[in-house]
Amino acid sequence: SEELANLYHNAYATVYTSLYEGFGLPIIESMTCGTPVICGNARVFQEVAGNACFWVKNPCSVNEIAQVMEKAILDKVVYDKIRMEGLEKAKQFSWGKCADETLKAIKSSIR
Repeated sequence: SEELANLYHNAYATVYTSLYEGFGLPIIESMTCGTPVICGNARVFQEVAGNACFWVKNPCSVNEIAQVMEKAILDKVVYDKIRMEGLEKAKQFSWGKCADETLKAIKSSIR
């Protein structure tokens, strides 16, 4: 939605430290808007974000999350690097590619 896109565009960073593994669509949405992500270390999130985010090893640690947030704010060089890497990483994902790969998987399972 337009409102969600505005939130991502106007945020300094997106904190996504979910304990539940899903695809991690908010990670891609944020990176697409040029907003760096502070992310928990769930395996699927590592696959989605790669090196294009700030990592939190223990997403249950409020102190670690705060430290990573502080790093994102204070280290402008790293912030800009992750922001640019996120924009590039987000280009790897699209609904068209998702549909093509889903269809390919379905066809290969039918054979």
